[in-house]
Amino acid sequence: MMSLPTTANIFLCSHPTEMRKSFCGLSGIVRSELGREPNDGSLFLFINRRKDKLKALFWETDGVVLFYAGESRLPRATSQELIELLSQPDVDEIDTSR
Repeated sequence: MMSLPTTANIFLCSHPTEMRKSFCGLSGIVRSELGREPNDGSLFLFINRRKDKLKALFWETDGVVLFYAGESRLPRATSQELIELLSQPDVDEIDTSR
């Protein structure tokens, strides 16, 4: 199970983001549009045009973690509720041992 620190800064990209973007594309948005570095310990949130999908980018000790929540899992939530949602153990983890 992954966990997010409750003290992490949370940044929401203010315009719709193409949900096909992955680590590199979202990191580019963080740098160019938010003026931040993806590995600064902040949580970066991206939503699609219909506001029914969310991706979150977060730097952990070993590298970048990408979370995804689709229509059925995306509630209206406070920042703390969102952190709890993204920390649930049923979030798919990507095997980076290759």
